[in-house]
Amino acid sequence: MSRSCAVFYSPGAKATVPKLKKYFQTYGLEAQFFPIAECQRRASGLAVDVLVAAGGDGTVNCVASEGYRLGKPLAVIPLGTLNHFARDMGLPLTLPEAVEVVAQGRTEVVDLATVNDLVFLNNSSIGLYTNIVRVRERLERSVGKWPAALAALTTVLYRRAHLYDVELTLDDQSFHCKTSLLFVGNNYYRLNGFGLPSRDTLWDGKLQLYVLRTKRIDRLVITAFCSIVGKRPPEKYLTRYTGAKLKVAFTNRPKTWVSRDGEISQCTTPLSYALHAGAVTVYTPLLSRSSA
Repeated sequence: MSRSCAVFYSPGAKATVPKLKKYFQTYGLEAQFFPIAECQRRASGLAVDVLVAAGGDGTVNCVASEGYRLGKPLAVIPLGTLNHFARDMGLPLTLPEAVEVVAQGRTEVVDLATVNDLVFLNNSSIGLYTNIVRVRERLERSVGKWPAALAALTTVLYRRAHLYDVELTLDDQSFHCKTSLLFVGNNYYRLNGFGLPSRDTLWDGKLQLYVLRTKRIDRLVITAFCSIVGKRPPEKYLTRYTGAKLKVAFTNRPKTWVSRDGEISQCTTPLSYALHAGAVTVYTPLLSRSSA
């Protein structure tokens, strides 16, 4: 059965588009190709069977957001640095095999999360990571990536711009805390050690909230460094909570910067997080849960 696709590619994947077109043709897939910047404008007007994200996690987030809104399935061609979502889904990381997954037509229903109705498939965070990235991005064009990252880490910790006074309501449980980092995962993240965060499942129907509970400067430096390089902080520094809905109310902060799948945007407070079980259909090489 022929399958029609709209492929939205990241700026970094532009040079790969000719190869992608070749593979889609090889597998008998009808495909139209568009830069990711056109995703929101074009997706709703395309009569296609599947929306395809060709890029990293930010590109996947954008395409998944449109797929969720339109009720269309998502396919992923992993072309980013970390490919976090693709790895957790067990998707192949090579072009021909990734396109073959779309051609095979096997799908899996997985969970999706939102913060103030903005979608994320992996995780969202507030605090150290968002503030460091914002400062780093302002500096790296003039001094380079790693000097900018070091300067950002020092600036954020020195100014204590990372410290938040918040009231958290997770389902029916409320508590107050002061913390430098809130990390909200779509499903359970394994955070032991210093490798990349990972999940064993994307369908357990729960948000995972991690609250950084240390104020010691050495541990904050370790946590900040992990944030910069995309590693996970030691779990002993964190307290974990589980729920389906989360509200984050801030003291004297009408807006705050929030990370979603690595992309940073400013949101009005309080922040409202929600888990949407089985909300997105993804093309996958894995057997479905019902047949496993």
